[in-house]
Amino acid sequence: MTTSPDRDINKLNIDFKIKVELFLEECRRRRIGIFVTEAWRSKERQQEMIAQGKSKVAQSKHELGLAVDIAFR
Repeated sequence: MTTSPDRDINKLNIDFKIKVELFLEECRRRRIGIFVTEAWRSKERQQEMIAQGKSKVAQSKHELGLAVDIAFR
C-alpha cells in the first residue's frame, strides 16, 4: 500500500502549528513562494519512506506533529 503526503498543518502539535503559521505568513508577506509538501506522517508512511531510502529514522518528528517539509514554488 502506498500512502500520500499529508499537508494538513491542523494535524500538527498546536505549539508547532502556531510557529509554522507565523513562518508561512512571514513568507507570504515577503512574497517568498513556498508551500508545505508534508506535515503529519503516519507510521505506515514513515515505513514507506524508510523502504524508499528517503528516511533512515524509525520514528520521524513528522509522526509527532513536530516537523514539516517545504518547497519553493
